[in-house]
Amino acid sequence: MVDAALTRLGMEDDFEIIGDIPSIVKHGVMNPPALMINGVVKISGKIPTVEEVVEVIQQF
Repeated sequence: MVDAALTRLGMEDDFEIIGDIPSIVKHGVMNPPALMINGVVKISGKIPTVEEVVEVIQQF
């Protein structure tokens, strides 16, 4: 979803998928999956749509 959102916005950026539980908890995510941008959890507890990810990215 993130890759598709970045493509839709014409952006090329790096993103990281964190899958191990200790790292997830370390980042403050209590309800995965989550989307974190610049250290801030923006979506948590669901798989967002491409449109939702686009909206979140546009806020930054």
